[in-house]
Amino acid sequence: MSVQSTHEPEFVIKDKVDKWRFTCPEGHNDWRVWDGVFSCRTCKRNLDAGADAQSVHDHLIDQKTGEKVTRDDLQIKDPNSREVAAD
Repeated sequence: MSVQSTHEPEFVIKDKVDKWRFTCPEGHNDWRVWDGVFSCRTCKRNLDAGADAQSVHDHLIDQKTGEKVTRDDLQIKDPNSREVAAD
């Protein structure tokens, strides 16, 4: 059962251009929402290759401000994207 947050999202991602503003903590922009957290494909490949890395993150970095952004801060509105899970 999914719990809906009452937190008002601070950012709305409508397309891939909006998405590129945010990166995983390692600076990669090939993240997606998976099971309520952020999953980074590059971090996963690095982990699989033996690097000391995490592929799942509880926040992203806003490249415009440098601030941490949680899942509750983002609203995904790109219906054509396979990169993100439905809200």
